[in-house]
Amino acid sequence: MAETPKKGALLRVTFCFLDESGYSERPTVRSTWGRKGETPIIRSTGSWKSISATGIIATDVALRRVRELCTFKKGSVRKEDTVNTLKHLLRHVKGRIALFWDGLAQHGARSVREYLAGHRDRFVMVERFPAYAPELNPQEYLWSSSKTKDMANYCPEKPDDLAQKARMSLRRIQRRPDILRGALKKSGLFGGGS
Repeated sequence: MAETPKKGALLRVTFCFLDESGYSERPTVRSTWGRKGETPIIRSTGSWKSISATGIIATDVALRRVRELCTFKKGSVRKEDTVNTLKHLLRHVKGRIALFWDGLAQHGARSVREYLAGHRDRFVMVERFPAYAPELNPQEYLWSSSKTKDMANYCPEKPDDLAQKARMSLRRIQRRPDILRGALKKSGLFGGGS
C-alpha cells in the first residue's frame, strides 16, 4: 500500500474506498446527560429491522478533491446491490478508478467480477484490504462518526425514521471535507495517520 499513492499519481486515478455497514432500529447506547439522581431511560420498540448502507470515499492522491457517495437499502447487501453500487460509482466519478474494499463474499460474486471485467478501462486497480484490518479502510471512520455522533441513543418512532436519520447523518459528513480528509489521514494511507 505504501507505493499506491505514487502509483496513483502516475496513473491519474481516483482512489475509492468502499465499505458496507448497517443501521438498526435498536439504538446504539452511549453516555448521555440526565437530571441529577435520575438515570436516563432510552425507550425502544425492540424491533430488529435494519437498513444497509454502502459508503465510498473518493479522492485524488493529493486529497484536494474528496467526497462521499452512499447507497441505502432495506435488509442485507446482496451481490446485485454491489453491482448497483459500482454503477452508482461510475456515474459519479469520472476517469480511472482504484477501488479498495474488504473481503465481503458479495465482492467476489461472479456477477460482480463480470461487471468489473466489463469495465476494466475504468476500474484499473481493484484491491482487497487485508483480513482483520478495518483500521486501513477510511470509510470505517465515517461509520464511526455517524453512529457515535448522530445515531447514538436514537430510537425511531415511525418505520421510515431510521432511513431518514441515517441519510441526514451521512449528508452531514458529505458536507464536511475536513471529516473526509481526517478519515483518509487516520487510515495511514495518505500520511498524517496516528
